[in-house]
Amino acid sequence: MSMRREDNNTIVLSGNVVNDEYYVKEFKSNKDTDGKLLKLKLHSTSGNKHNYFDIALWNANAQFILEKVKKNDLIEIIGHLESGSYSKDNEKVYFLSIVADKVKIIQTAYEAELEEKREIIKHANTSSYSAVDVPTAEFLIED
Repeated sequence: MSMRREDNNTIVLSGNVVNDEYYVKEFKSNKDTDGKLLKLKLHSTSGNKHNYFDIALWNANAQFILEKVKKNDLIEIIGHLESGSYSKDNEKVYFLSIVADKVKIIQTAYEAELEEKREIIKHANTSSYSAVDVPTAEFLIED
């Protein structure tokens, strides 16, 4: 099953959720249906470069984030870009937004922590260090 959009305006990002506190706005649309907007920040690294992306999620995707996603979870966003503008101090300000169409949890922070601990234990068990000679009580007691 492909998660890609049918048009050419597709963006795929993966990264760790920066925090558990999201911007959430609930509203009634003009059709008297409930709506929800959620914004979160993703942290992604590419080599030594750190990137932070603001992601907008609507309705079911917003609810999914609220119910299932926690700080440091690794998620994948498949979405699209939306441009817009608004007036501020009599000047037009242009912006570009990343809007999520689909969200997938790749690895929870808890799973990542367990994996890291397993790697540490595995490394310790395969280490080339030999046992250290520990003096016994008899050796320490002098006649």
